[in-house]
Amino acid sequence: MCSRASHLLVTDLDGRLVTDISSLSPGILEQVRLSDNLLTFEGEGTDGSTPYVDDLATGQLIRLGAGSATRLTGAPRAAGRYVLWYDRQGGHVGELAD
Repeated sequence: MCSRASHLLVTDLDGRLVTDISSLSPGILEQVRLSDNLLTFEGEGTDGSTPYVDDLATGQLIRLGAGSATRLTGAPRAAGRYVLWYDRQGGHVGELAD
């Protein structure tokens, strides 16, 4: 995490930039977790908390659901190509394509 809580840089072991996630909206990035090639986090902004996954292998940044005006019940998590996240409708499991 950079000095601002709304900016996250990921580099490889040689210092090359893999991803640069600036604030998705004026807010904070929270609950950042790395699982293999998937980076999961919550973006806290004007529409509330929203779960995201960033596939570091493909460069895809995916919004996982609608924002929630209240705190999400659980931070998004990844295992292999599967992602678990929560939004206003409840819990969800998705599989990312290879």
